[in-house]
Amino acid sequence: MKFENQSEKKFWKPYAEKEKIMKEYEDAKENIEKFSGLKLSNIELVGLKKITGDFMKKMVNDKIRGISGENRLVPYEEIPARFFWEFYGIRQDEFNSLFPADEDGKGHSTVKESTKKYFQKLQEERHLI
Repeated sequence: MKFENQSEKKFWKPYAEKEKIMKEYEDAKENIEKFSGLKLSNIELVGLKKITGDFMKKMVNDKIRGISGENRLVPYEEIPARFFWEFYGIRQDEFNSLFPADEDGKGHSTVKESTKKYFQKLQEERHLI
């Protein structure tokens, strides 16, 4: 999109940021559901939206301060990791060892039934559904 002047650019900037946050939110939701087998509840969806917004604000602040390279966090890893930590107390480094994926014979990872049941039980225990 080409802007005629700076005020027009400033007007559209918040909309572009909201679109980016929503894209990261949808990607994180899809990844979480794929790797845990969960159907996220409304409570979890609201929490995920907050986690995504907070993370994206942090990324903007890091960019302003000049933090880049290896020190920079990536949304597709960090947002689900924060979600599992805040809602289920599972650290990112623990997740893969606790819940290894199965291969479906075609080289695709699938969620084990035991993983699905574990998260469904946690959802119920924590009153997230």
